[in-house]
Amino acid sequence: MSFASSSDQGSHWSPPLTVSSAPANTPMFPWVAAYNGIVDVVYYGTSAASNLDPAADWHVYLAQLAGGSFTQTVVNANPNHHGVICTGGTSCSSGSRNLRDLFQVAIDPVVGKAAIIYTDATLTTSDSAGNSGVCRARPTVSAAAGGGGAAELMDSEGVWRVRDDVTPGKNPRL
Repeated sequence: MSFASSSDQGSHWSPPLTVSSAPANTPMFPWVAAYNGIVDVVYYGTSAASNLDPAADWHVYLAQLAGGSFTQTVVNANPNHHGVICTGGTSCSSGSRNLRDLFQVAIDPVVGKAAIIYTDATLTTSDSAGNSGVCRARPTVSAAAGGGGAAELMDSEGVWRVRDDVTPGKNPRL
């Protein structure tokens, strides 16, 4: 994945910079936040060669632009998704679209740290019919790059909640 920028509304572009690198050989669904000279890109990444690999373990990555290049950091120690990530819409097979579209990044303007919201699709429960192993993807918040920051998060009832107790290395769940 590459990143280019424009300071004249798209008339001219900077040379592309590489954002993702091994072990994020296959990056998916990038989100970008920029503030006061800071550029953060978050994405799902796997060491697998394809997003259609059923054995792929996916993690959340943060790449931050500093000194003319991106530095990549893994956000979550444990995978947040196993298997295929299908981008074919309704033609996708069951279980390959359960990451949903709950993935964003914002930069805390006070401390300059990234606040990341992403889906953890590894959580399983039983459904109302008693079938176990049903994926219940839940939003997760993480503060990155060694600092805490406030993040907004929508819970399973659709209520926005502000978390100001996010600490590095912790991924609180509502």
